[in-house]
Amino acid sequence: MLSRLICTLFFVLFSSEVSSQDMKVSKELIKEINTFKLKKPIYRTKSQSLKYLEGVIEKIKPSAELLCMEITSNRKNCKWELEIISGNEFNAYASGDNKISFYTGLVRGIYYEEELAFVVAHEIGHHIANHLNESKRSTTIGAILGAAIALDSGLPPGDASQIGAYIGRFSFSRRQEIEADTISKKILINSGYDIKKARIGLIRLTRTGLSKTNSAFLDSHPSGPERVLIFDKIQ
Repeated sequence: MLSRLICTLFFVLFSSEVSSQDMKVSKELIKEINTFKLKKPIYRTKSQSLKYLEGVIEKIKPSAELLCMEITSNRKNCKWELEIISGNEFNAYASGDNKISFYTGLVRGIYYEEELAFVVAHEIGHHIANHLNESKRSTTIGAILGAAIALDSGLPPGDASQIGAYIGRFSFSRRQEIEADTISKKILINSGYDIKKARIGLIRLTRTGLSKTNSAFLDSHPSGPERVLIFDKIQ
């Protein structure tokens, strides 16, 4: 019964997904990522990190807003609120109301400005593409489908709904990450950044954690090597 639920939801939700699993990561790329000589990050205080981040934002803002207006008719998606959080996490995230949060650990963890610019543009890309609202919709649809299928499957409605919501939430996540990377690369090019140095940021992100070579069925993100491969293929 559970397999039937998952298969049904997979067919409904994943039929239009752009799958990163179609990308085959070569041994040569894995070797490059694992042996690449990353420059030691430059330590910055919170105030220095904030100033540095503000400089990057000002540089990419014109290109990001222009691209946003070309992509979406919703001008609200083209204004962003940014904050910096004290913390060692090498991370940033987009949240509701066009907010983007950056940890000081991210700004302190990079060498090239382009590495930070890639992350900033990537998170902006999530808002430009309206990914947060899209994810909410897919979560709701998944929960509804799960509950409906439970009616004739014998699975408890609550369990089916939770499974459906989970699958719905992550059904488009890998595609969203690819789209955000695509938007990020376009913003960086239009802002005059060196794409080769921005790519180093992706390699650094891959090297900061235990990243698999390929993503699995319900992974929310492409693997690190997959993202590098996809970034190279983006025109």
